[in-house]
Amino acid sequence: MCCLLCTSCFKDEPLNDECDIESAYVHVDDVNAVFYSAKDTLVSVLYTSDKVVFNVRRTADVKNLAPVFKITDGATIQPANGSVQDFTNPVTYTVTSQDGKYKRTYTVEFVRQARMVSDVLKFDFENYRPDSKFKTFYEWFELDEDGKEWPKSWANGNIGYGLTGGGSSADAYPTTVLKEGYDGAALKLVTLSTGALGAWAKKYIAAGNLFLGEFNLALATTEPLKSTRFGVKFGRKPIKMTGYYQYKPGSPFKDAQNNDVAGRIDKGDVYAVFFRNEDENGNEVVLYGDDVLTNKHIVAKARIENMEDTKGEWKTFEIPFVYDKEIDLDLLDANGYSLTVCFSSSIDGATFEGAIGSTLLIDKVRIECEEEAE
Repeated sequence: MCCLLCTSCFKDEPLNDECDIESAYVHVDDVNAVFYSAKDTLVSVLYTSDKVVFNVRRTADVKNLAPVFKITDGATIQPANGSVQDFTNPVTYTVTSQDGKYKRTYTVEFVRQARMVSDVLKFDFENYRPDSKFKTFYEWFELDEDGKEWPKSWANGNIGYGLTGGGSSADAYPTTVLKEGYDGAALKLVTLSTGALGAWAKKYIAAGNLFLGEFNLALATTEPLKSTRFGVKFGRKPIKMTGYYQYKPGSPFKDAQNNDVAGRIDKGDVYAVFFRNEDENGNEVVLYGDDVLTNKHIVAKARIENMEDTKGEWKTFEIPFVYDKEIDLDLLDANGYSLTVCFSSSIDGATFEGAIGSTLLIDKVRIECEEEAE
């Protein structure tokens, strides 16, 4: 009896019939080049799942990676555990149970992701000075985080207004400074008469304006809609524009022939446009006054609709960028997009329509953006 009992104690255990991946880990020399976080190198796998997914940076090289799998006791895996594989496309692994009776297949993927973080661009209009050439009107500029001036930033049509003989001082130009704005200095835009010289050229008014881009004086009288070159290269995805404004329309409203338009009330304009700055053939794309809101390379727009008289009160605005095309993040990294922001005291000022005296005040504009996490 004792012998029989001892024999039963030493009977072989049955082989394991389980064939599961419980977790997976991958080692890389430079974690930050592949993953957003070191914790992303290890993933747990649910018993019910047949996928193993590593989330990696959008720009990660996944052609030579060697994941190591924790599998159930006694099981084997093919391709071999820890072997180098090209994960440009998902790789299928097969786990076989210790007893050889059961198999499970798993798809292992390294999924590229763009992890975005919030960022805010601030325009307070505190950085202004006499223009660099004539010293007769104001120009505005922006500084980066290191205190260096942007190579291109704000432009306006003051120099064109100067050709009409107007502007006895910097404060008498269409685009000028309000020393006491909502908070500190603000932008002041006024629609003004261009006087006798303007009438001779049949350009009767000049709307105050400011925009991200450049103003080409050589075209100001012959092709005024081509004199405004909108946009600066921009490596972030804009989401929303906010700020403060006051608006008071002048009267009467006049058309491009200087005729009164009964019943029409002038409106101010605030908008931002995000667009591709190269076409499919690699040619530069620039927006002008005649297509700044209609060019086929526009990706997104944000605009205040139907700006009306604010009765002398500061009013907040919050307008989303409306996208009709997807963002190409590789192109964004390569400065393939541009942004313009534009303010005008008369919505149709570019075609010399509006009301003398229309005044738009702007302060503390913010462009809320997203950019890819480092």
